Amino acid sequence: MMQSRGIRATRTALDSLKHMNNGCCKSRGRRPKNTFVVSGMNASDAFRPGIDRRASASFHDDEDDGGDTARHSRGFREPVSVNKQSSSTKPGNTRQSVVSTTQSVLVSVVVPFIYFSESSSTLNGNIVREITETWTVITLKMKWSILAVIFNGLLIVLLSKLRVGVQTSIDESIIQNYGGVIVELVLLICNIITIWSLEEAASCIFGYLLCQKSGFSLAACGFLQTPSFAKLPFSQTLSLTSPSRKILARISIIWIIAEFLKLITPFSAISLNSVLWSEYNDVSSCAYFAQDNTIGPVDRMWPTLNTEVGVGEYVFGSSLGIMRSEVSGVNVTTAQYPPSLISSLNNGDTIQGPGFTADISTMCECSTGLDVASLVAAGVDAAQGNATYNNFASLQGKTGITFGLVHDLESITISNVLSGFNTCGGVATVPFLPLVCSTRIYNHMNAVLEIQFMTDGTTASIAPNTVSLVELSGPADIGTWLSFAMNAILNGPTFGYELPPTVPGSLSTLLWWTSPNLIAVDRALVEAGIETMYAILFKGEYT
Repeated sequence: MMQSRGIRATRTALDSLKHMNNGCCKSRGRRPKNTFVVSGMNASDAFRPGIDRRASASFHDDEDDGGDTARHSRGFREPVSVNKQSSSTKPGNTRQSVVSTTQSVLVSVVVPFIYFSESSSTLNGNIVREITETWTVITLKMKWSILAVIFNGLLIVLLSKLRVGVQTSIDESIIQNYGGVIVELVLLICNIITIWSLEEAASCIFGYLLCQKSGFSLAACGFLQTPSFAKLPFSQTLSLTSPSRKILARISIIWIIAEFLKLITPFSAISLNSVLWSEYNDVSSCAYFAQDNTIGPVDRMWPTLNTEVGVGEYVFGSSLGIMRSEVSGVNVTTAQYPPSLISSLNNGDTIQGPGFTADISTMCECSTGLDVASLVAAGVDAAQGNATYNNFASLQGKTGITFGLVHDLESITISNVLSGFNTCGGVATVPFLPLVCSTRIYNHMNAVLEIQFMTDGTTASIAPNTVSLVELSGPADIGTWLSFAMNAILNGPTFGYELPPTVPGSLSTLLWWTSPNLIAVDRALVEAGIETMYAILFKGEYT
């Protein structure tokens, strides 16, 4: 409404000024016809607080011969009138007066009307301020909430990566000396910004509720002005009948939790640790083996079963593959044979190359007697029953084990009879009944494997640490190559082998994974331990 009036009044004023410039104001002491007289604020009053930002305009339509003047006026406050020049004005000053009048009209009329046509409007005689919010204004008002979301999101991503380690080019000593301080500062800054964002978000929500028809308690204003730990006591001081008491008391817990999180930041800072990480792309000297059918398998007479007993003394289960005796939740052992190292490396160095994998599964059962039929019923191959019984009898009750190997194109099955271990029949049983285990090796595959080594800095201390699968390359020949190697290392197809301890009073190293204390065989660990024993032999077969 005010905008249309302002434009109309301005246009009329300009028309009147144009008429005055044409000489109409030179009449003899009379107000020219259709002279527009403006009353209103000046430019400085337009922006002064407390002033009613309205202007008035009076339109004088002079009748002929100095008749009565009809005045149509709008209400105003603090009017400033701009009238025509008096009849006594000298002709020489008429142009200057008109120019002065023109400037006054433009300052008093055009500026105020243009300003209020953009920022306010008249509704039923009252001034209503128009609020225009752009996305820039909203973003600036919500800056702490936006920053809190960004910083906390980045912290979550960073902490998830720190659980497995983050590689940086920073010196290890800098992380150890200053890393904890930096982490502490970052966590505290994020905590402070989060608390600011809580205040900001709560003010938006309370403002929205206050503008609703149902309204909201003005106690929210005091609630936001109190410190974090004082918000709960503040909400409890409200009247018991106040509908805002419960909700303010509950949301005040959020501020208290945010403040208590500061107590955890020192623990996060001191838990930061760094280790030296080196990565080399040099070519190391290593040996790998392939199944070349043009040559065929050849027995090099080394390694032997005796040497593999020595290997079991220093080998780590993690370097053999995925061992059921080492990894919980695994039902089948997967033996992995990576490339062999023949040069010196640093601690933690890793090599990749072709190798082999195979799954190993073992089941054990107590024999019901000391005869061929009982051994066959417990798992010994029927064609090898007599040979296995003779090998078992030749051990004469000493600690040892028998091997009986059969194979086809897809798997190898090996039967074992344990001698000298009281794992079946109880202490009072005479003679001791043997434990018979049947092991199946299958799913033989070509693969690319990665092996990590560990050392204390000397060449003699280099040992394989962890092996992992990179990718499978396809099935390997188990009927020709693996069965030949296993038969060669076990002196098969049937063989009886005594297992004397390397340390008096302890088990042979091949059976260490069958015992919880390296002294006695535990029936519950025998199956997983036998699988680890064959993983050691599997590694020696291709070597």
